[in-house]
Amino acid sequence: YIAGQEVSNAANVNGTLSVSASRFNNTGTAAEVKFRKMEDQGSSGDDLMAGYSIFSLLYLLGYFILGLILVRYLPGIFREVDEEARESTLLKILIGFVIIVAAFMAFLLLAVSVIGLPIALVSALLFLAALLLSSSFISFSLGRWINERARMKRGELASFAIGFVILNVLFYLPVIGALISVISMSLGLASIIYASRRLAAVCR
Repeated sequence: YIAGQEVSNAANVNGTLSVSASRFNNTGTAAEVKFRKMEDQGSSGDDLMAGYSIFSLLYLLGYFILGLILVRYLPGIFREVDEEARESTLLKILIGFVIIVAAFMAFLLLAVSVIGLPIALVSALLFLAALLLSSSFISFSLGRWINERARMKRGELASFAIGFVILNVLFYLPVIGALISVISMSLGLASIIYASRRLAAVCR
């Protein structure tokens, strides 16, 4: 009995030769050959990658539609965050990154205790929502910046769409894509916090 991915037989088998493999090459002899073809692991891996690609595409599409809805009905908030993102950009990237690291450490410390676990869960969900939306705000800001530099009179929805496409293409670049993603989240989060503080001060 032989099992493997690729099996070749060049022997003379007096009895029954049983083989389980994806590919079987038999140049020998046997009284009886029983071959069971196994599923090709390469094809399974290709199917997995295809499924992951479809999921990623649907995720981006849903993310894009959500961004369009938010820009359409909450344009003022996007404009406020855009203004904050353009002021002291490097400083806000650093502040945003420190906040992300500190927040995750705080969530872990809270989750250790039974009393702090509910607080950690709710806070983590709100923080995760802010991180997910941070790239949407940066997409809007990037799109507006491109329109201004190109001197194109595009609406806010078009600005968001342009920025969203460019930013997500940059995310998929090898090596630097992950760095760009971290920068985008850090800048977006810090800008959201600064804009929220300014809006809260105005509302008082």
